[in-house]
Amino acid sequence: MLPLRRNPDRQPRNRAYFHADDLDGAKSNVSPRSEFVWSRHDHVGGNRIDYLIHGICYDDLTKARAETTLPLLLCCFCVGKASVLLARRCRRGRLLYPLIRRCRRGRLLYPFYFVFFFSQLTLIFPHENVNHFHFVDKTETSGIHVFRHCLGGPDKGMIVEAMGSGVAVGDYDNDGDDDLYFVNGRPDVKQPDPAWLNALFRNDGGVFKNVTEEAGVGDMGFGMCAIFGDVDNDGWLDLFVGNYGKNVLYHNNRDGTFTDITDVAGVGDEHYAASAAFADIDNDGDLDLFVGNYVQFDPDLHGELRATYRGERVFMGPQSFDSQKDILYINNGNGTFTNGSARAGINVSQGRAMGSAFFDLENDGNLDLYVTNDSTYNHLLNNRGDGTFEDLSVLSGAGFSDGGWGGASMGVCAGDYNNDGFLDLYITSYEQETDVLYRNEGDGNLTDVTAPMGLYAVTGNLVTWGSGFCDFDADGLLDLYTANGHVYPQIKRIDPDMNSSQGVSIYQNAGNRFFDVSSSAIPIHVKNRTCRGSALLDYDNDGDMDIVVNCIDSLPLLLENQCRRGNWLQVKLEGLSAYTYGVRIMARSGETRQTRFTDGGSGYLSQNSQIVQFGFGTAGAVDELTIFWRHRDPQRILSPPINQQISIPVNLRQ
Repeated sequence: MLPLRRNPDRQPRNRAYFHADDLDGAKSNVSPRSEFVWSRHDHVGGNRIDYLIHGICYDDLTKARAETTLPLLLCCFCVGKASVLLARRCRRGRLLYPLIRRCRRGRLLYPFYFVFFFSQLTLIFPHENVNHFHFVDKTETSGIHVFRHCLGGPDKGMIVEAMGSGVAVGDYDNDGDDDLYFVNGRPDVKQPDPAWLNALFRNDGGVFKNVTEEAGVGDMGFGMCAIFGDVDNDGWLDLFVGNYGKNVLYHNNRDGTFTDITDVAGVGDEHYAASAAFADIDNDGDLDLFVGNYVQFDPDLHGELRATYRGERVFMGPQSFDSQKDILYINNGNGTFTNGSARAGINVSQGRAMGSAFFDLENDGNLDLYVTNDSTYNHLLNNRGDGTFEDLSVLSGAGFSDGGWGGASMGVCAGDYNNDGFLDLYITSYEQETDVLYRNEGDGNLTDVTAPMGLYAVTGNLVTWGSGFCDFDADGLLDLYTANGHVYPQIKRIDPDMNSSQGVSIYQNAGNRFFDVSSSAIPIHVKNRTCRGSALLDYDNDGDMDIVVNCIDSLPLLLENQCRRGNWLQVKLEGLSAYTYGVRIMARSGETRQTRFTDGGSGYLSQNSQIVQFGFGTAGAVDELTIFWRHRDPQRILSPPINQQISIPVNLRQ
């Protein structure tokens, strides 16, 4: 068993940096985790025939194999019979007729031709590892099972009780591994309850310890989202928590504890915060904060109201309530924030925000903003570079799906799934509306490619929330996952084919389309979980990315990735968050180029690890790594080490 990195004294690491030559002749400090090199896993393979036969009509490879076995046998049988007729009637075929006749008398011809036909397919489509995805539930052994989520009553009679909560990933103690912060609610929307608190888990070498009480970050609010970010540029991650009610900002004291500075900082808005994201939008060297607010809901006025959905009494939907304005807090550089929404043009159009993500749409170095809205069109706000935004929601094609509807969008994540150098977007949504995959055309326009990429049919019967792009098998293509669960606990009575618990879905990127490999990749019992916020992290530092999920009214879920098969490289940018959030990183191996991105909050109610993962398949080396620092010269590193995690400090002298 390989050792895990530990730091018992909880002090920042003194990393030994090595020097790498940039293309311009300068020296770059790069810190390798050279003591940890992992071998590749072996996996049970598949066959490319899956793509030819199954991939045409199916998105679930396992289901496809089961449902097409009999047709394939019938096809081979017919080929055998057709070959007999051809041999009897063709001049050249008569040379084989004596053999055919003998086989026919013994009834051996059809099996012979079945074997012959199938062997030819095997030659044409040689053996290849197709469905090798595998995740293992490590919730209990990792230690996070001591946390339990609660959000209102079990019948979910109010909209605030059904939305769930998120999870944030960040190295708050600077020891080099990913820690976790789970957001929680309480049984009564109106009454705080000290028995139900948010929870901070410190990562001790792959095992998490609940340090909420000693850290002072329990917060008894009706919790929604959370994100880490260094708001005062002291090198330590602070913590923002968005609530239905007053939001909270915790300052990291650099000793394992936090101080509530909400009132001093001026970010204690008491609306319904459904999303949050950090980014330096005005390029002044400190983190600004976006908070997406949802609907104007008052439990005293609306708590007893119900709607009827297909004969069942359910909570009132989002269209029954007015929307709330989103807020962009501008960092003043002195520990305080100013509401700069109006000047920035954030609220040109109002929506019911649920997800948000900063990303660079056109690779111009300015961080743009995408906001998913519930029951109205989504917003794409283009950063002009001066701290103001232009609404491109309609002009870019990103506000609506290919079907022309705004939909009930939930979360949003960004990633370059087709390796063209531009970040694409994935939007999670409600059942019967399907998720949406937008391909970034590189000119400010986005194209809905959900159907041609194989994601239309497989997402139509799910209510999806958290999501993320990740190269789970390290083959150089970003795969995709979603965290799913219905909003109505009673949905089984409404529709016998639906369940409120829908688990986690994994979609393998095969280059020309995605395939649903969930049934074989995810443990069966995970289907019994009602998922909401989720995030990506490498909790055990083994070189691949795992999935953590905050499940509504239940224990969390930690899925350990055991499907890595290719060579890989992890990159971690070290330094002030204002310079390391929103950075584009490109790796080149041969003719293949991959682009990754660091974000300050995305998905649904959550935040991913700042570790950037690359996969290279069987390629044995990385030729070049380029870090496109925002508003600084790109930094190029030649031949970085492979199958390691390297840390690259930000250069503040430019």
